[in-house]
Amino acid sequence: MTTTTNKQLNKPAYNSTSPTWDIPLNANADILDAALGSTASVALTSSNVTLTSTQAQNMRILLTGAISANLTITFPAEGGQWIISNQTSGAYTITAASAGAGSTVTIQQGYSVSVFSDGVSMYYANDGLVVSAGAVNGIFYLNDQTVLANYTIASTKNAMTAGPITIDSSVTVTISSGANWVIV
Repeated sequence: MTTTTNKQLNKPAYNSTSPTWDIPLNANADILDAALGSTASVALTSSNVTLTSTQAQNMRILLTGAISANLTITFPAEGGQWIISNQTSGAYTITAASAGAGSTVTIQQGYSVSVFSDGVSMYYANDGLVVSAGAVNGIFYLNDQTVLANYTIASTKNAMTAGPITIDSSVTVTISSGANWVIV
């Protein structure tokens, strides 16, 4: 039996499961159920973690634990989409990477982000929305007061933040040539 590329659904060969067709079908139903609504909890401490294909089949990846360094969570080199919730403590960030070794995304503590992968790189599903705290009632736009993760403002973008702002001692904000960051 082979499996699909992204969510590892079972693909039995023609007539190979007769009369037990329910076995791969039921396994596929469980995988689809996880992909559409289940959570895999991953407790972190001080080591990077590589997720299994079974963990990556879940819609949401909940990261917990007291971490003592910036960590990387590596997803299998499979396409898919996830909500990653960083509920860790310890003033560090989590980087989500693909085993395909392409680009990565960073998830700050206390935030949930929607991400996807093409099997090589990880991407924010909402990368056009830079405001992490968001708008309240369409009137108040909120931002954090401390930059806790490295961030690069792309040369094709500008950024605006309400200050005062503190940049954590281990963090670098890079303003690419052609970009601007205005603190009001």
